[in-house]
This record gives sequence, C-alpha cells and structure tokens, in this order.
Amino acid sequence: MPSRIAAAAVVLTAGLVLGLGACGSGSEDPGPAPAGAGDDLSGADVAAALEQLPTVTGLVPLRRGDLVSLPGAPTDFVEGWTVRDRRFPCEQPGIECGAEVEVWGSPDSAARRSEEIRTLQLGTVDLGTETHLLAGPVLLRLDGALTRAQVAAYRAALEDAGATVSTPEPLF
Repeated sequence: MPSRIAAAAVVLTAGLVLGLGACGSGSEDPGPAPAGAGDDLSGADVAAALEQLPTVTGLVPLRRGDLVSLPGAPTDFVEGWTVRDRRFPCEQPGIECGAEVEVWGSPDSAARRSEEIRTLQLGTVDLGTETHLLAGPVLLRLDGALTRAQVAAYRAALEDAGATVSTPEPLF
C-alpha cells in the first residue's frame, strides 16, 4: 500500500511542477494571434460597413421566420438584414433587393447555410442565382445579377471594416 501512496505523491508533485511551470509571470509575449482571430465582425459591424456603400439605401431587419430552410439546416440564426441596393427596385424585403446579411452562431453554421442555399439552386432555375461571401459567422448573400465589380465593392466594404472574407468552394 505504501508504494501506491508514494507513486501517487510523485505523480501529484510532477503535475504541480509542470502546471506551475506553465503559468509564468505574465510578462512573456504570447506571440501572434492565430490567423483569423479577432477579425469576425458582429452583425452591427457588418450593417455599418454595408451602409457606407453609395448604392445601399437602407437595411431591413430579418426575422427567423423570413428564412427558408430545409431539415438539418443550421438553427442558430442570430440576426440579419435585407440590404436595399438602389440598382434593385423591390417591394418586399428579400434577396431581390440586392443582398441579404445573415449572422449565424458560428462560422460553421454560416458555411452550412451557404451550402444549403447553393444546393437548392443547383436544380431550380426559379430560385435565381447568388454569390456568397463568408466572414466568420456572417453570410452575405448577393443577388446573382450583380457584376464581379459590384460584388467586389461589397467584399471591399467588409474587408475595410476588418473582416477576413472568403468565397465558398464551388459545389460541382
């Protein structure tokens, strides 16, 4: 029995020494932040960035019920807006107004939502086309009628606000 106690004491002591050695005084430089750390914009940041575009005439808040989803789609919707772009006259808020911003609970959920929408569009002409930009938990859905230069202006607005923006991989 004493050998078990001695062995436990050695393990406990080693654990304490290693644990305390990792603590440090706090004066050490933690090094650079991981890539992408701290650059996720909040929904309010995205809204403010997009409102600076000269073609944006306003933002209309989205409700959870405004989203069309399939079973298995992400359920952690946080907030969103229809972006009214003066180049797209529309009566009801929606992607037809130029763009939609959807903020999700995680970057993974935003990417899954993008994939869901793009999958639906593959086989349905009536749904139109969209270009998607991802910035952390934010999915920016742009009407497919926007030119590359117009999409680039939306992307630049997010990047100028500090976001790291990516375009989802093609599905096919």
